Amino acid sequence: MLTGRTTLDSAHILHDCASSINPMVDIGQIQGAFIQGVGWVTTEELVYQDKGRLLSSSPATYKIPTIGDIPEEFHIELMEGCMNELGIKRSKAIGEPPFIYGESVFFAITDALSSLGSYPDELSIPATPEKIWRVIERNKKQ
Repeated sequence: MLTGRTTLDSAHILHDCASSINPMVDIGQIQGAFIQGVGWVTTEELVYQDKGRLLSSSPATYKIPTIGDIPEEFHIELMEGCMNELGIKRSKAIGEPPFIYGESVFFAITDALSSLGSYPDELSIPATPEKIWRVIERNKKQ
């Protein structure tokens, strides 16, 4: 934690997709959307020049999640007994909604930083290592 670098060791997700038509496809969609959300809250920072030109416009300057960002312990469970009376075969679409689960990683980071003595009000999404390090350094000075 002293460097600002974070790792996600485990993730456990319980998702309501009603009566899944294809559980493996739904689980894969949930995994992908979650990891995309993790990138959004931890690494995907848009940096602009003073005149508005985007500086973080390529993989060299804009970090997206890779296989190394997937937690070693990663469990997805689909809720049982949920029905959607209006959906095809009583299912619910998965799509991108699990993207928002990535916010749980941001909240875990803020909770960890709170252990230093105060809640990091100034930390914003994405919680990049640089931003986290600045919060740590500010807490050392207090």
